[in-house]
Amino acid sequence: MHFKGLDLNLLVVLDALLTERSTTRAGERLYLSQSATSGALARLREFFGDPLLIRGPQNKMVLTPLAEGLAQPVRQILMQAEDVVTYNAAFDPATSTRRFRLNMGDEVATVLMTKVLERIRQEAPNLCIEIVSYQGRSELAQDLAELLERGELDFLIAPKQLASTHHPMEPLFTDTFVCVAWLGNRLIGEKISKEQYFSLGHIVTRFGPQQSSTEDETLSAEAAEKKVEIVAPSFGLKANFLIGTNLIATMQETLAQFYARYLPLKILPLPVPHQPISMQIQWHRYQDHDPGVRWLLKALRECADSVYTGNRKTQARR
Repeated sequence: MHFKGLDLNLLVVLDALLTERSTTRAGERLYLSQSATSGALARLREFFGDPLLIRGPQNKMVLTPLAEGLAQPVRQILMQAEDVVTYNAAFDPATSTRRFRLNMGDEVATVLMTKVLERIRQEAPNLCIEIVSYQGRSELAQDLAELLERGELDFLIAPKQLASTHHPMEPLFTDTFVCVAWLGNRLIGEKISKEQYFSLGHIVTRFGPQQSSTEDETLSAEAAEKKVEIVAPSFGLKANFLIGTNLIATMQETLAQFYARYLPLKILPLPVPHQPISMQIQWHRYQDHDPGVRWLLKALRECADSVYTGNRKTQARR
Protein backbone atom coordinates (compact mmCIF):
# COMPACT_ATOMS: atom_id res chain seq x y z
CA MET A 1 0.00 0.00 0.00
CA HIS A 2 1.50 3.32 -1.08
CA PHE A 3 -1.52 5.59 -0.35
CA LYS A 4 -0.68 7.63 -3.46
CA GLY A 5 2.26 9.28 -1.72
CA LEU A 6 0.26 10.57 1.26
CA ASP A 7 2.20 10.73 4.51
CA LEU A 8 -0.25 9.12 6.93
CA ASN A 9 1.00 11.37 9.73
CA LEU A 10 -0.79 14.15 7.87
CA LEU A 11 -4.11 12.48 8.69
CA VAL A 12 -3.53 13.31 12.34
CA VAL A 13 -3.11 16.96 11.39
CA LEU A 14 -6.10 16.79 9.07
CA ASP A 15 -8.29 15.41 11.84
CA ALA A 16 -7.25 18.22 14.17
CA LEU A 17 -7.85 20.84 11.47
CA LEU A 18 -11.30 19.47 10.63
CA THR A 19 -12.21 19.40 14.31
CA GLU A 20 -10.79 22.76 15.39
CA ARG A 21 -11.28 24.63 12.10
CA SER A 22 -8.25 26.72 12.97
CA THR A 23 -4.54 26.22 12.28
CA THR A 24 -3.72 27.87 15.62
CA ARG A 25 -5.97 25.62 17.72
CA ALA A 26 -5.05 22.53 15.71
CA GLY A 27 -1.37 23.27 16.27
CA GLU A 28 -1.92 23.74 20.00
CA ARG A 29 -3.79 20.44 20.14
CA LEU A 30 -0.89 18.63 18.43
CA TYR A 31 1.92 20.67 20.03
CA LEU A 32 2.97 21.97 16.61
CA SER A 33 3.93 25.50 15.71
CA GLN A 34 1.49 27.48 13.61
CA SER A 35 3.92 27.51 10.70
CA ALA A 36 4.29 23.70 10.83
CA THR A 37 0.49 23.30 10.95
CA SER A 38 0.02 25.73 8.07
CA GLY A 39 2.65 23.81 6.09
CA ALA A 40 0.80 20.54 6.72
CA LEU A 41 -2.44 22.15 5.60
CA ALA A 42 -0.76 23.29 2.39
CA ARG A 43 0.41 19.72 1.68
CA LEU A 44 -3.08 18.36 2.40
CA ARG A 45 -4.64 20.93 0.07
CA GLU A 46 -2.24 19.94 -2.66
CA PHE A 47 -2.89 16.23 -2.18
CA PHE A 48 -6.69 16.50 -2.17
CA GLY A 49 -6.84 19.31 -4.72
CA ASP A 50 -9.19 21.22 -2.44
CA PRO A 51 -8.78 24.16 -0.02
CA LEU A 52 -10.42 22.11 2.80
CA LEU A 53 -10.75 25.18 5.06
CA ILE A 54 -12.02 28.51 3.73
CA ARG A 55 -13.07 31.83 5.19
CA GLY A 56 -16.78 32.01 5.94
CA PRO A 57 -19.18 34.49 7.52
CA GLN A 58 -17.74 36.70 10.26
CA ASN A 59 -14.25 35.69 9.11
CA LYS A 60 -14.63 32.21 10.64
CA MET A 61 -13.05 29.18 8.97
CA VAL A 62 -15.54 26.67 7.55
CA LEU A 63 -15.09 23.27 5.92
CA THR A 64 -15.51 22.77 2.21
CA PRO A 65 -17.95 20.03 1.10
CA LEU A 66 -14.99 17.68 0.52
CA ALA A 67 -13.64 18.37 4.01
CA GLU A 68 -17.08 17.73 5.52
CA GLY A 69 -17.10 14.35 3.79
CA LEU A 70 -13.58 13.51 4.99
CA ALA A 71 -14.17 14.28 8.67
CA GLN A 72 -15.80 11.03 9.73
CA PRO A 73 -13.73 8.56 7.67
CA VAL A 74 -10.47 10.22 8.77
CA ARG A 75 -11.50 9.96 12.40
CA GLN A 76 -12.49 6.31 11.88
CA ILE A 77 -9.09 5.51 10.37
CA LEU A 78 -7.31 7.06 13.35
CA MET A 79 -9.56 5.26 15.83
CA GLN A 80 -8.89 1.94 14.10
CA ALA A 81 -5.16 2.62 14.09
CA GLU A 82 -5.26 3.34 17.81
CA ASP A 83 -7.19 0.10 18.35
CA VAL A 84 -4.46 -1.84 16.52
CA VAL A 85 -1.70 -0.16 18.50
CA THR A 86 -3.35 -0.79 21.86
CA TYR A 87 -4.77 -4.25 21.12
CA ASN A 88 -2.19 -6.05 23.23
CA ALA A 89 -0.78 -3.03 25.04
CA ALA A 90 -0.21 -3.41 28.74
CA PHE A 91 -2.05 -1.21 31.20
CA ASP A 92 -0.70 -0.78 34.70
CA PRO A 93 -3.18 1.27 36.74
CA ALA A 94 -0.57 1.95 39.41
CA THR A 95 1.67 3.87 36.98
CA SER A 96 -0.60 4.91 34.09
CA THR A 97 -1.06 8.64 33.45
CA ARG A 98 -3.88 8.26 30.94
CA ARG A 99 -6.82 10.65 30.72
CA PHE A 100 -10.36 9.28 30.49
CA ARG A 101 -13.35 11.41 29.53
CA LEU A 102 -16.79 10.36 30.79
CA ASN A 103 -20.14 11.95 30.07
CA MET A 104 -22.87 11.63 32.71
CA GLY A 105 -25.48 13.65 34.54
CA ASP A 106 -24.62 15.39 37.80
CA GLU A 107 -26.75 12.91 39.75
CA VAL A 108 -24.60 10.00 38.51
CA ALA A 109 -21.40 11.97 39.05
CA THR A 110 -22.44 12.76 42.63
CA VAL A 111 -23.44 9.24 43.64
CA LEU A 112 -21.37 6.87 41.52
CA MET A 113 -18.21 8.79 40.76
CA THR A 114 -17.63 9.62 44.43
CA LYS A 115 -17.11 5.88 44.93
CA VAL A 116 -15.21 5.36 41.66
CA LEU A 117 -12.78 8.21 42.32
CA GLU A 118 -12.06 6.86 45.78
CA ARG A 119 -11.07 3.56 44.17
CA ILE A 120 -9.00 5.29 41.50
CA ARG A 121 -7.06 7.26 44.11
CA GLN A 122 -6.10 3.98 45.73
CA GLU A 123 -5.38 1.87 42.64
CA ALA A 124 -4.53 4.35 39.87
CA PRO A 125 -3.43 7.61 41.50
CA ASN A 126 -1.92 9.09 38.33
CA LEU A 127 -5.00 8.75 36.11
CA CYS A 128 -6.82 11.91 35.03
CA ILE A 129 -10.61 11.60 35.02
CA GLU A 130 -12.55 14.28 33.17
CA ILE A 131 -16.29 14.30 33.81
CA VAL A 132 -18.44 16.26 31.38
CA SER A 133 -22.17 16.68 30.92
CA TYR A 134 -23.95 17.67 27.74
CA GLN A 135 -27.43 17.39 29.20
CA GLY A 136 -28.33 20.94 28.27
CA ARG A 137 -27.52 20.72 24.59
CA SER A 138 -30.09 20.51 21.83
CA GLU A 139 -30.51 17.32 19.81
CA LEU A 140 -28.85 15.55 22.72
CA ALA A 141 -28.83 11.99 21.43
CA GLN A 142 -27.26 13.02 18.12
CA ASP A 143 -24.64 15.15 19.90
CA LEU A 144 -23.62 12.38 22.28
CA ALA A 145 -23.45 9.76 19.52
CA GLU A 146 -21.21 12.06 17.49
CA LEU A 147 -18.88 12.73 20.43
CA LEU A 148 -18.59 9.00 21.10
CA GLU A 149 -18.08 8.25 17.41
CA ARG A 150 -15.25 10.77 17.20
CA GLY A 151 -13.54 9.28 20.23
CA GLU A 152 -14.03 12.46 22.26
CA LEU A 153 -15.73 10.40 24.97
CA ASP A 154 -14.35 7.22 26.49
CA PHE A 155 -17.61 6.41 28.27
CA LEU A 156 -21.18 7.56 28.03
CA ILE A 157 -23.50 6.91 30.98
CA ALA A 158 -27.06 7.74 30.00
CA PRO A 159 -30.54 6.32 29.45
CA LYS A 160 -30.71 3.88 26.55
CA GLN A 161 -32.55 6.31 24.29
CA LEU A 162 -29.53 8.62 24.34
CA ALA A 163 -27.01 5.88 23.53
CA SER A 164 -25.65 5.11 20.07
CA THR A 165 -26.81 1.98 18.26
CA HIS A 166 -23.34 1.47 16.74
CA HIS A 167 -21.26 0.86 19.85
CA PRO A 168 -21.25 -1.71 22.66
CA MET A 169 -23.25 -0.92 25.77
CA GLU A 170 -24.58 -2.68 28.83
CA PRO A 171 -26.91 -1.92 31.75
CA LEU A 172 -25.06 -0.19 34.58
CA PHE A 173 -27.76 0.37 37.18
CA THR A 174 -31.41 1.17 37.80
CA ASP A 175 -32.83 3.62 40.29
CA THR A 176 -36.28 4.64 41.45
CA PHE A 177 -37.81 7.99 42.37
CA VAL A 178 -38.82 9.26 45.80
CA CYS A 179 -40.24 12.45 47.24
CA VAL A 180 -37.84 14.57 49.30
CA ALA A 181 -38.58 17.38 51.76
CA TRP A 182 -36.81 19.45 54.41
CA LEU A 183 -36.79 17.70 57.77
CA GLY A 184 -38.43 20.77 59.31
CA ASN A 185 -41.33 20.76 56.84
CA ARG A 186 -44.35 20.44 59.15
CA LEU A 187 -46.91 20.14 56.35
CA ILE A 188 -46.06 16.49 55.80
CA GLY A 189 -45.05 13.62 58.07
CA GLU A 190 -43.40 10.35 57.21
CA LYS A 191 -45.67 9.88 54.22
CA ILE A 192 -47.08 12.18 51.60
CA SER A 193 -50.52 11.77 50.06
CA LYS A 194 -51.30 12.25 46.41
CA GLU A 195 -53.31 15.36 47.30
CA GLN A 196 -50.36 16.86 49.19
CA TYR A 197 -48.02 16.02 46.33
CA PHE A 198 -50.06 18.17 43.97
CA SER A 199 -50.91 20.96 46.42
CA LEU A 200 -47.35 21.67 47.61
CA GLY A 201 -44.83 23.63 45.56
CA HIS A 202 -42.13 21.64 43.74
CA ILE A 203 -38.49 22.18 42.91
CA VAL A 204 -37.76 20.62 39.52
CA THR A 205 -34.73 20.21 37.27
CA ARG A 206 -34.52 21.60 33.75
CA PHE A 207 -31.36 21.52 31.65
CA GLY A 208 -32.26 24.38 29.37
CA PRO A 209 -35.17 26.12 27.61
CA GLN A 210 -37.78 23.63 26.45
CA GLN A 211 -35.70 20.70 27.71
CA SER A 212 -37.00 18.13 30.16
CA SER A 213 -35.15 15.92 32.61
CA THR A 214 -35.31 12.19 33.24
CA GLU A 215 -37.74 12.99 36.06
CA ASP A 216 -40.29 14.37 33.58
CA GLU A 217 -39.78 11.53 31.15
CA THR A 218 -40.12 8.79 33.79
CA LEU A 219 -43.06 10.01 35.85
CA SER A 220 -46.65 9.63 34.71
CA ALA A 221 -48.34 12.32 32.63
CA GLU A 222 -50.45 13.12 35.69
CA ALA A 223 -47.35 14.03 37.70
CA ALA A 224 -46.37 16.59 35.08
CA GLU A 225 -49.25 18.75 36.38
CA LYS A 226 -47.51 19.42 39.70
CA LYS A 227 -47.10 23.01 40.91
CA VAL A 228 -43.60 24.17 40.01
CA GLU A 229 -42.15 26.99 42.11
CA ILE A 230 -38.40 26.65 41.53
CA VAL A 231 -36.54 25.41 38.45
CA ALA A 232 -32.95 24.30 39.14
CA PRO A 233 -30.26 23.65 36.51
CA SER A 234 -29.00 20.49 38.24
CA PHE A 235 -30.28 17.63 40.38
CA GLY A 236 -27.97 18.42 43.27
CA LEU A 237 -29.24 21.98 43.72
CA LYS A 238 -32.74 20.68 44.40
CA ALA A 239 -31.64 19.18 47.72
CA ASN A 240 -30.05 22.44 48.86
CA PHE A 241 -33.03 24.55 47.81
CA LEU A 242 -35.39 22.44 49.96
CA ILE A 243 -33.77 23.53 53.24
CA GLY A 244 -35.92 25.94 55.23
CA THR A 245 -38.95 25.63 52.94
CA ASN A 246 -42.21 23.71 52.68
CA LEU A 247 -41.40 22.77 49.10
CA ILE A 248 -40.87 19.20 47.92
CA ALA A 249 -38.83 17.59 45.15
CA THR A 250 -38.84 14.34 43.22
CA MET A 251 -35.38 12.77 43.11
CA GLN A 252 -33.63 9.52 42.35
CA GLU A 253 -33.66 7.44 45.52
CA THR A 254 -29.92 6.88 45.70
CA LEU A 255 -29.20 10.57 45.16
CA ALA A 256 -31.70 11.49 47.88
CA GLN A 257 -30.02 9.04 50.28
CA PHE A 258 -26.63 10.56 49.45
CA TYR A 259 -27.76 14.10 50.31
CA ALA A 260 -29.69 12.96 53.39
CA ARG A 261 -26.33 12.03 54.94
CA TYR A 262 -25.28 15.69 54.84
CA LEU A 263 -28.51 17.71 54.86
CA PRO A 264 -31.62 17.64 57.11
CA LEU A 265 -33.89 15.88 54.63
CA LYS A 266 -36.64 13.30 54.84
CA ILE A 267 -37.30 10.78 52.09
CA LEU A 268 -40.88 9.75 51.38
CA PRO A 269 -42.45 7.16 49.06
CA LEU A 270 -43.59 8.77 45.82
CA PRO A 271 -47.42 8.79 45.72
CA VAL A 272 -47.72 8.90 41.92
CA PRO A 273 -47.04 6.17 39.31
CA HIS A 274 -43.54 6.11 37.86
CA GLN A 275 -41.09 3.84 36.09
CA PRO A 276 -37.59 3.03 37.38
CA ILE A 277 -34.83 4.79 35.48
CA SER A 278 -32.33 2.49 33.78
CA MET A 279 -28.87 3.77 32.93
CA GLN A 280 -26.53 2.27 30.36
CA ILE A 281 -22.79 2.55 29.98
CA GLN A 282 -21.32 2.73 26.49
CA TRP A 283 -17.86 2.92 24.93
CA HIS A 284 -16.45 3.05 21.40
CA ARG A 285 -16.34 -0.26 19.53
CA TYR A 286 -12.68 0.36 18.63
CA GLN A 287 -11.82 0.58 22.32
CA ASP A 288 -13.39 -2.76 23.14
CA HIS A 289 -9.95 -4.39 23.49
CA ASP A 290 -8.23 -1.41 25.12
CA PRO A 291 -6.93 -2.70 28.48
CA GLY A 292 -7.26 0.71 30.11
CA VAL A 293 -10.88 1.03 29.02
CA ARG A 294 -11.59 -2.51 30.21
CA TRP A 295 -10.02 -1.75 33.60
CA LEU A 296 -12.08 1.39 34.11
CA LEU A 297 -15.23 -0.35 32.90
CA LYS A 298 -14.71 -3.05 35.52
CA ALA A 299 -14.25 -0.40 38.22
CA LEU A 300 -17.43 1.38 37.14
CA ARG A 301 -19.40 -1.88 37.13
CA GLU A 302 -18.23 -2.94 40.56
CA CYS A 303 -18.80 0.47 42.11
CA ALA A 304 -22.28 0.64 40.57
CA ASP A 305 -23.04 -2.77 42.05
CA SER A 306 -21.95 -1.46 45.45
CA VAL A 307 -23.65 1.94 45.34
CA TYR A 308 -26.93 0.91 43.76
CA THR A 309 -27.42 -2.20 45.90
CA GLY A 310 -30.74 -3.79 45.10
CA ASN A 311 -31.28 -1.50 42.12
CA ARG A 312 -28.80 -3.11 39.75
CA LYS A 313 -30.45 -4.28 36.56
CA THR A 314 -30.11 -8.05 36.43
CA GLN A 315 -30.58 -8.56 32.72
CA ALA A 316 -27.68 -10.21 30.91
CA ARG A 317 -25.05 -7.93 29.44
CA ARG A 318 -24.79 -7.79 25.71
